[in-house]
Amino acid sequence: MRSTPLLAFLISVVGVSCSSSTPSPPPTASIVVRAPASVPARACQRCVGRPGELEAAADLVIEETEGVAGQITGVGVLFSNASRTIEGPGVFDPFVLGNFGVTNLRVPARGSLTMRQIGVHFAGDLRDQLPATLRFTVHFRDDNGHTLSSPEVAIQITPPDIPTDPTQGRDAVVLSYRASTRPRTHLPPSAQTCVTGAGETHAHVTWRNPDYFPLSAMAAERWELPLNDAPVGPRLSLLIHDGNACDANPTGAATRNVYVNDVLLTQTVTVTTASGAEPGLAFSVDASGRVTP
Repeated sequence: MRSTPLLAFLISVVGVSCSSSTPSPPPTASIVVRAPASVPARACQRCVGRPGELEAAADLVIEETEGVAGQITGVGVLFSNASRTIEGPGVFDPFVLGNFGVTNLRVPARGSLTMRQIGVHFAGDLRDQLPATLRFTVHFRDDNGHTLSSPEVAIQITPPDIPTDPTQGRDAVVLSYRASTRPRTHLPPSAQTCVTGAGETHAHVTWRNPDYFPLSAMAAERWELPLNDAPVGPRLSLLIHDGNACDANPTGAATRNVYVNDVLLTQTVTVTTASGAEPGLAFSVDASGRVTP
């Protein structure tokens, strides 16, 4: 009849033992950035009104490896060589990344996000400072509230491999895509994956390597890309990606309202890029700049 105090003591001890356990902390994301080891500088196609400017840019692929999704909050950038800093250091915030055409900054758990042609532009008279190194660090906040940064990725930028003026057997042309320069807000939800994949409005020009060039918004309904080295004579091809065209083509390939030297292109051809075969357009140009669609 005296066992009650012992029972009460045992219950008390068990209660203390259970209440002292602590939950495991939530996991933290881990991100890595992948980029090409080396790319050449090129004439800056974004630098409207600033002739002679060069740009150093590359595609960045951000991968999450620990199963925790999150959001990119910025990209640190530095462009330098052993003796001087050419651009930076600085951070591209979400607004600046939006100007590069990056409309989605979310990285899914154990997934990836590609940001196309992120980089800097610099004065053409600094080409003698090349090769130089373009460095990126991606800043990230995961869904469990942790903030972190990726290991730095370094890309060697080599001198441009395209001359700044037309050469013998080549001619200067202007690509004009006459479509809205504002993102459409009424695309169906099914088109959003395409919009993200298309990124900024850009062209693939098959006689160039690398072949990716962002288009410059010149007016509310006009994009342009000047090119100074179109080969004279043979049939040439190009491909335009526009997120606004994602309801017409599942990759955003645009085949209407595309002009070269104010001549409307009408012949549809297959253009193959790293993403696969897509519909593009063909033309040829003669030594006087006359275009045949």
